This record gives sequence, structure tokens and C-alpha cells, in this order.
Amino acid sequence: MIIVITPEDIVQNEAEIINELFQEGLDLLHIRKPFINQNEMKDFIQKIDSEFHSQLVLHSHYDLAENFNISRFHFREFDRQSVLYQFFTDKTISTSVHDIESFNQLNEDWEYAFISPVFPSISKKDMVKIQTF
Repeated sequence: MIIVITPEDIVQNEAEIINELFQEGLDLLHIRKPFINQNEMKDFIQKIDSEFHSQLVLHSHYDLAENFNISRFHFREFDRQSVLYQFFTDKTISTSVHDIESFNQLNEDWEYAFISPVFPSISKKDMVKIQTF
């Protein structure tokens, strides 16, 4: 399975690149744009060919999903610990964790999870631990 996560900021020709990636076999695109507003997100999704909307995963602006045939949602660790995700039990949900212990505590509600950082990170200093599996 090929999964791509968008950059946080809008990139020139991003929708065209995304459409090309889907045409070449991309399975899922995580739309992670924490700094854009509702209208910007709507415009962004509209630029992606509608045939690929079911392969989009929203990290925010979840209420736009109904308008775009989107049934996949990603929740940050903070959101997972709240009750927000529980309103999406009939949808496909994913999350992020920062250590293997948190990953092992996830229940069957979660389709998959990202674990990070794997390598040293500027934004998450002192978070990298050697894990044995």
C-alpha cells in the first residue's frame, strides 16, 4: 500500500501532482494542512479529481467529508485521547503515536497508525527511542 502525507503548506501545482500520483497507483492521500481554513480546504479538495475523493484521508475539517465522498479520517494523539473520534465509528480511522507502548494500546477501532519520529526530529527533540520489536 502506498500512502502519501501532504506538506503542511500549500504547494504550487499540488492538486495536479496529487492527481498524477493517484493515476500512477497511489492508494491513500493524507491531507494534513493544519494552517488552512475551511474554505481553503474545500477549494483544495475540489481541485482533486472526484474519482479519487474516496482515497482521501482528512486530518481536519472533518465536516467537509459528506460533500466529497470521504470516509477516512486521521486523528492526532491528542484527539484520540478525547472523545472526538468516537463519533466516527462507522468510518475508517487512523491515528498517530509516538512510541510503541501507545501503539500496542490501540484498540481494533483503528485501521492503522503512524509511529513517529523514527529518526531524530527538529520538532520532537528527545522523542527518538531505540525500539526492539
